[in-house]
Amino acid sequence: MKIRSGFVSNSSSSSFIAGIGRIKDVDSFTDMFKKIKEGWSGYFVQILSTSDILEGSNDFCISVRQDGKQVFVTAPVNTEQEVSVAFDPSKDEKYFGVEIGNDEGDSDFWDSFREEMDYSMVDEDWFTGSQAEIVKILQNAELFEEVEFVVGAARNG
Repeated sequence: MKIRSGFVSNSSSSSFIAGIGRIKDVDSFTDMFKKIKEGWSGYFVQILSTSDILEGSNDFCISVRQDGKQVFVTAPVNTEQEVSVAFDPSKDEKYFGVEIGNDEGDSDFWDSFREEMDYSMVDEDWFTGSQAEIVKILQNAELFEEVEFVVGAARNG
């Protein structure tokens, strides 16, 4: 019989990226997006128009607040973290939406010295490959009229 010591759980932990930005130069952004989005399959990363958002025609949880003045994305894990930008349904604007949740499991976040979960280790530098590219886009304020994003880790089950 095997006995596991340390942290044992039936649920798991995940790192995440959630972001929303109102795009400044739609043509330039779209060209850049097309060139670098290969390898992003499985991620919920999209360019959305005002009408896409109002019609709910997107692949992930982007929502308009009840007052209709903000559009927001909620982190795809068991946390209440969300990001939002101003939204005017009368303007034809484009938005960059990101909702990525990974499934590393608990062991990546377990601090054996303190014998507890440590999600604070996840910051913008945690991500690699195409996810790092997505974080760099969100960090580039020059691409957006307004942008907000959050990265971190939390329970996902």
